[in-house]
Amino acid sequence: MALVMSSGGLAATRGGHQESERSFFCRICQRAERGVWVPAGWYLLERAPGGKGRHIRLGLYCSVACLVRAGEMLEAGAAEHAARMDLPTEEDRRRERARVTDIAQTLLSGGLTIRQAAESLNVETFTLKTWRRKRASRSARPRWWRARRGRQAGWVRGSVIR
Repeated sequence: MALVMSSGGLAATRGGHQESERSFFCRICQRAERGVWVPAGWYLLERAPGGKGRHIRLGLYCSVACLVRAGEMLEAGAAEHAARMDLPTEEDRRRERARVTDIAQTLLSGGLTIRQAAESLNVETFTLKTWRRKRASRSARPRWWRARRGRQAGWVRGSVIR
């Protein structure tokens, strides 16, 4: 699920043609303002559940400080919900992803293709590729280093200079 955040102006409203004044309320500091549109500088936080469904409004916040505090409260609520529903925590998910990626790397070094490794691990091929790419990017050297090493080896724009 993606989080959508907008700050004030037309982007913060879904209706488009609001004409009556209403009140806007910060859930953290209880600040209230009245107006036709979301006040300038306020943050509207929504969760996009995926697909073409409507976004779920998580709150309206008057400042970045309130938004940060709300994020901490939302994380705590999500962890509490996961515990109550016996769902894996975010740390458990990271650990499982790392375990699957390590096993996949072993399978790939043994001669299997990425598709065969993904099938044997019951993971989508695209998902496994994404996990491997993210893990490699965390441990890889910076882009400028790779480019410099490539030039030293004789590679220029994908061709070898001989």
